[in-house]
Amino acid sequence: MLGWRANTPNDLPAVGTLRTSACIGPISDAVPPEPGTFVDTGARRSIFTIARCTTALLFPFVTSQVGWDTSIAISNTSRDPLGTPAQAGPVTLYYYGVGEKNEPAPRPQTSVVIPAGGQLVFTLATGNPAFGIVAAPGFQGYLFALCQFQFADGFAIVRGAVDSNGESGTMASYAAQKIPVCVQPGQRQPL
Repeated sequence: MLGWRANTPNDLPAVGTLRTSACIGPISDAVPPEPGTFVDTGARRSIFTIARCTTALLFPFVTSQVGWDTSIAISNTSRDPLGTPAQAGPVTLYYYGVGEKNEPAPRPQTSVVIPAGGQLVFTLATGNPAFGIVAAPGFQGYLFALCQFQFADGFAIVRGAVDSNGESGTMASYAAQKIPVCVQPGQRQPL
């Protein structure tokens, strides 16, 4: 029997896979053993995997092109009145799309650690250097945010520029989509 007590603030137990090997001998006294009565499983096999508790958020449309800009807020809601263990971790942003002049999408970037109850707030046009997020001016596409904590929520506001009369530009807002992630890399759960 295996067991452990989670220590979330210290990131324990460590993420990884337990592998072991075993050999099972003959279950018959016959010499040689009868077919199907001897099993050799000496190969190492995975017993279980401890995976990091994460949240994947999809922002399906973001832009900072031609007078438009997108404001993004990602909240770490693991601090609550329900007794949820507080978690902290960085957020890695993955950009998919192109720049105004067909430049490639920005490279992935990782924020500083977002504490329980904290938020990562930035705009594409200016970023947020205090949180390790650089600007992505001229980008348009979609954005994945992989949060190294559970219970992340995201919100985006897409705004047009103020016109020559000082009127606010067009605005649209939406909540990020939470993407279920399987334990195995490269797989997404269907909704």
